[in-house]
Amino acid sequence: MQPCAELEQIVLQNYLKDGLEGGALDVFQGSYSSREGMLVIGTAPQDWYADREAIDHFFKASSGGSLQVQVEDIRAFCEGRVGWTADRVKLRLPDGNEIPIRHTKVFHREGETWKIVHLHVSAGVPDSKLKELKFPKTSGPMTDGIPAGLNTPSLLTDLIQTHYQKLSSGSTQDFSRSLFSRQSPPLVIGTEFGNWFEGYEAAIQFYYLEGAANLKVHVDDIRSQQEDHMGWVADRVTARLPSGLQVPVRHTYLFIQEGESWKLVHSHISVPVPDDKLEQLINQTPPN
Repeated sequence: MQPCAELEQIVLQNYLKDGLEGGALDVFQGSYSSREGMLVIGTAPQDWYADREAIDHFFKASSGGSLQVQVEDIRAFCEGRVGWTADRVKLRLPDGNEIPIRHTKVFHREGETWKIVHLHVSAGVPDSKLKELKFPKTSGPMTDGIPAGLNTPSLLTDLIQTHYQKLSSGSTQDFSRSLFSRQSPPLVIGTEFGNWFEGYEAAIQFYYLEGAANLKVHVDDIRSQQEDHMGWVADRVTARLPSGLQVPVRHTYLFIQEGESWKLVHSHISVPVPDDKLEQLINQTPPN
């Protein structure tokens, strides 16, 4: 896996287009793939779109005005015909308010052009604010991990299943060390504003802390794809905290094949925020 200046420039140019009226829709129409398996995860609880028509509607709804995007950090990598970028930006709204946002994009090379096949957008949510979001509780029994019949088994989803089992038992340390790549420095984006961890030791330290929380994870939906030596998994889950609070969480996991093993190089973890609470949440909690 190598740094990819071409993908970085594509992302930066698209953010310039976002600053124009209707720019988000233009970016979607020009930069997103029409292949099967597309998935877009947005900031709101309902933002999980897995078909072209729904994704088209999402971007049309986002194109009502111009947004100024200030890029604070961006990383871009590729391996064969697959690449990915991660960034954290500030969106300046027409009223002058700024919202810090994180993105993960997965690209596939189609002919001579890079096309986006997966987008994960999130706003950081401080742990202290989770109760204020008042997420509805899941009714009925909740199975830890991936329920039978929900998932098409693959090596990648098996790794995620094992990860969630380790989280439930509070025994993530050894598994985290074997999960992350040592050859390609990992990048982890967590649920809070300041959660941007680069490098092997920083990544596993974050996962140690997550494991110490004794989370119980029920998978509500999961998708996976792989091509060449890279693959990705995206899911939405319900996490149960020891306090009993149930929190919806979405993940994107990016893997690279190293020898006979798949190793994690990027994870993006987010909590959805209702649109009517997003600006209030941001104003109360300045980003790090």
